[in-house]
Amino acid sequence: MPFVQILVALVCASVFFYKFAIKIFQRDYQGPTKYAVPWSVAFALGFLATFCVVPSVVRGLVETPLRSILPDLDAEYAAKTDKSDVPPQDESVDEENADDSSTSEDAKDASLANQEIEPKEEKRNPDEIQVVEQERSADDGQRIIEIELDAPNPSEAKKVETEDNSKIATQHPMSRLLIRSYKTSYFNLVVALFFISVVLVAPVLEEFVFRVVIQGLFETRSGFGRRRDAPDSASDGDARARNNVITRILIVCVSQAAIFAILHVGSAESEEHYTPMNMLLDGLIAHIVSAVVILWGGLAVLRRLGAKPGDLGLGEDFSLKTAQRKSTCLRLVKEWLRGVYLQMYATPVLLFFAKIAQELFPGTIVAPIPIFFFALYEGYVYFKTRSYPTVVGMHMTLNFVSFTVLYCSVLNDLF
Repeated sequence: MPFVQILVALVCASVFFYKFAIKIFQRDYQGPTKYAVPWSVAFALGFLATFCVVPSVVRGLVETPLRSILPDLDAEYAAKTDKSDVPPQDESVDEENADDSSTSEDAKDASLANQEIEPKEEKRNPDEIQVVEQERSADDGQRIIEIELDAPNPSEAKKVETEDNSKIATQHPMSRLLIRSYKTSYFNLVVALFFISVVLVAPVLEEFVFRVVIQGLFETRSGFGRRRDAPDSASDGDARARNNVITRILIVCVSQAAIFAILHVGSAESEEHYTPMNMLLDGLIAHIVSAVVILWGGLAVLRRLGAKPGDLGLGEDFSLKTAQRKSTCLRLVKEWLRGVYLQMYATPVLLFFAKIAQELFPGTIVAPIPIFFFALYEGYVYFKTRSYPTVVGMHMTLNFVSFTVLYCSVLNDLF
């Protein structure tokens, strides 16, 4: 579908879904009541450290067992790329060489004799197109222009190969795995694990860490949210929240967005020595396993600290009993769809930022730049809604679009 039709469809949908999503940006929008979260700075820092360390620990534990289960992607990738670089040999050439073997000595002697008699020709650079002009005698007054077309320039082919390698080297490590696995017989397995990890698991875990835990703490420390033991007649938030509201909102949103972007900073891969594919595959599986461990452990600790469902962005009326009710499930699904709808507008802008960053900083991983703006936008939505399903829907939408673009690019051999 052309871009213009998509834009028109979104504009028309905005008329019908104004109250559903866009209305949250109004100044007088009243979201759910904000309460001060019960966890401390020490817990937030410790939980962030756990988020960074546990995947590496899990990968070290599962690396050895996975070696006996998973295929050797690096060996198959190297074998197929080597075969593709070697041109096929013609059997007729070998037969001709065998027939001419009897006269090879005579031809060698003849060539040596010719070298002694004939003058040596000047060697020309095969990488350039040379134009040689020879002037005849003044009698005929003619000029002959000899144009010698040599073989294709090997330096140009090497330049194209280097550019292709640099495109892969600046991708996210998991994206490199997906791109290179296309040349193996286990591409579908990698695609399935990539989709589970990036589109499903990563948004659930990262939104819980950065929006629920970290941003929730920043909002409480900035004066947004009242204590649960305060009387109902008390105003929502203390005097600090009523002063310099815009500044405090920026502090809350920018702080968590900066942390989120910094953790995505990475260095480009070496063009000569690529990261082993099996190592990346181990990391992909370890990320899925560690996400379950971090979420389960984090929820258990927060429950002991006295966190309520409203503090986790699930609504004050949420519980294991109410989760089985149809009304509660529909509310959570509606909030998730609101995040999907909100991200539909932001994704083209983020992809545009990513493209501009690639042009300004070639040869580097520019993902932190669009990720910062995405986290800034997402943080403001969470501030207005205090809805965990909404930000999860936003994150899933962005990762799904990125996955689809990457998958289509790999299938069309654009790397």
